[in-house]
Amino acid sequence: MAVGTLALGVLVAGCFYARDAVALKVVMLVMAIFTAAAAAMAAILAGICARLTGDARSGWLSGVLGIYSLVAVPAATINILAVAWPGWVRAIQFLAHCAVAALLIVATVAPQTVEGWRGAGLLVGTTAVTAATAFIGLAVPNVLVTVTGWPPLRLAVGVVWVGAAIMLSALLARRHAWALWYVLGGIAIIGAAHSALVALASSAVTDLGLAFSTVRLAATVLVLGGVARLAHDALARRDVDFEQQEEELRLAQIRLDRTAERDHELRTGLAGLIGATRIMGAEAPDTETTTLGSALASELSRLDDLLQTSTNFCRNGSTTSSYALAPVFAGLVALRRSSGMDVRLDIEPGLRTQGSSEMLAEVITNLLDNAAQHAPGSPLRISALQESGHVVVRVRDFGPGVPAGQEAAVFDRGVRDRWSRGSGLGLHICRDLLAADGGTISIRRSTPDCPGCTVVIRLPSPVTSGVTDRLLSRLSSAAS
Repeated sequence: MAVGTLALGVLVAGCFYARDAVALKVVMLVMAIFTAAAAAMAAILAGICARLTGDARSGWLSGVLGIYSLVAVPAATINILAVAWPGWVRAIQFLAHCAVAALLIVATVAPQTVEGWRGAGLLVGTTAVTAATAFIGLAVPNVLVTVTGWPPLRLAVGVVWVGAAIMLSALLARRHAWALWYVLGGIAIIGAAHSALVALASSAVTDLGLAFSTVRLAATVLVLGGVARLAHDALARRDVDFEQQEEELRLAQIRLDRTAERDHELRTGLAGLIGATRIMGAEAPDTETTTLGSALASELSRLDDLLQTSTNFCRNGSTTSSYALAPVFAGLVALRRSSGMDVRLDIEPGLRTQGSSEMLAEVITNLLDNAAQHAPGSPLRISALQESGHVVVRVRDFGPGVPAGQEAAVFDRGVRDRWSRGSGLGLHICRDLLAADGGTISIRRSTPDCPGCTVVIRLPSPVTSGVTDRLLSRLSSAAS
């Protein structure tokens, strides 16, 4: 900002010093070039700031400065330097001033950027209006010069320009956005200079063009300084945001490292518990204690496998094969009965399925936990049988059940009862685990004759899988 002010002072002082030695038109032309260059730089920086900060007003001001630097400054320079300037140039300058005033009003009342096809439509429409005005100026120059050169109309546009800039600067001052305040202050000064040029055009003031060029250049430097400050602040905020993101990533890495250490300690403790339960099951004299010890050892082994897979961020370690359902359910039921839950198991003898027994154990464990939480004290009934080529497992409680119409929604991630302390992930995890083994899970709608919640699980039958494999093998052999 200081460098720009110093350069401006040197330029203006040199211009006034050389006014007797150098043609006045050359001096004003040099100042116009500097003005257009400064306004164009400010327009580019304002557009960059709008992208960095997401501030819509910076985007609109970028359009204002772009129109002024590319259209208004050249037209005004021709107006000042030319002895008899064409009517279409005056019309283009008038339209540029109207566009500046309109964009300032839009930035004040509706600070929203124009993107996509709307922005392209605005650009095409502006170009078409400008071309049409130029054509009219060439066809009927007298009419166009009369309308666009009418001083009251041009003065009214300048007043709207200055008023919109002052109003927007007042709004930004309340937000302490001083960088944009400087930008709008410079734009208001430029508008006031154009209005003064129109008002004093017929007066006896000498060197009016040089005074106008000087004020315009000074105001443009003020605009450029404000936009540069705005860009500096935007980049500083970006640096702060980047540092915060780096800090968040560092903390996340620390949490991951601590989680890995915690999982390692848990696996070490589980290994000792697994060994103790196996010894307990081997030395226990009665069958019930032996079954409970074996179930506890199996459940601890499953938790250990779960910790292993969570550390590796995958669940591909489970083996997939044909297995019997009775041992899986017997161990889980024994554990629940030992805690006082009323669980009755009815399973078809010799029933087998295809998949991972660890996955099924995790699914049943989640369902038993849900029943204990949402239907505390209710008896629980588990049945499993062969049905229509599938293994069908039903887990039923006699609690309040799932609200009507929510039977499918409860399987979505995060869906839970508002009075529940859970995370809403249990049923979602069950659905994903079963889908990996080719199974499905659903909730049957409760009725007055069948109250409570009934969860239905369908698993692939190993018999069906074997028949399918044999059919595919025969088809491939016949094809060969």
